[in-house]
Amino acid sequence: MSTPERIPMPADVGGLRIRDWMELAMAAMDGRSEDWRRRFLDLHHVELADLRRIRPDWADKVEAAATAHDIQETAE
Repeated sequence: MSTPERIPMPADVGGLRIRDWMELAMAAMDGRSEDWRRRFLDLHHVELADLRRIRPDWADKVEAAATAHDIQETAE
């Protein structure tokens, strides 16, 4: 099982580029297991706090994606 890698919050002269970080985070979590996504969330608590301070609705979206239960497909 791979380990999540830290994605730093991009910044430029205009400040934190929170949209860019959110897109990178969502892409990194796409297709990963619930356990992996939760470890990713734990690793990025600082970035998530920055995101929550500026755009709480986006932080909620990242947290929801990270904590969503894996869907088990069953054959009927």
